Amino acid sequence: MISSTSLPMPAWGIVLLAVIAAPLFWLLLTGLIARVGGWAALAKAHPARVQPRGKTFRGLSLQILPATSYGGCITAVFSPDGLYLVPFFLFRFGHPPLLVPWKQVGAPVEQRILGFRMAYLPLTLQHRSAQLGLPRKVRDWLHGGGSADDWRPRFESIPASAPAPPASPFRKPTAWRGH
Repeated sequence: MISSTSLPMPAWGIVLLAVIAAPLFWLLLTGLIARVGGWAALAKAHPARVQPRGKTFRGLSLQILPATSYGGCITAVFSPDGLYLVPFFLFRFGHPPLLVPWKQVGAPVEQRILGFRMAYLPLTLQHRSAQLGLPRKVRDWLHGGGSADDWRPRFESIPASAPAPPASPFRKPTAWRGH
């Protein structure tokens, strides 16, 4: 006699299992990344109740040091209240929005890597460092001072007499000097 447990699963059963398991795996994975990568702790320290009004940029990259990277899936809002950060909706499970106060956002840093100009905003958050990548459209907007309706310009040009930032053996940032 053959037991019912030894019969192969029908094709519809495999499809049903995949339809249920794939989203559950995705939720588990994004939740784990939020926890281990540090976003969950940052969200407790810097919760955003509502999205503030301000200049919005989509498709930015955020790196939470040392090893978590959100490449091209961050929406940032520059507002008078602070820097609002939230991932694209597919990555949002376990990643509630953040509102980083301006006092924890450093001046933009620009560097050249293999001849390409790269820029980022350094963030100091809850004993962690992070970097918000600044594509050209954001750099141009910051160079222009933004709009007074969106945020209070915080990033002034650094005068030539200003002291240079501390040197790092891994990267050589230059002061943000406008165009």
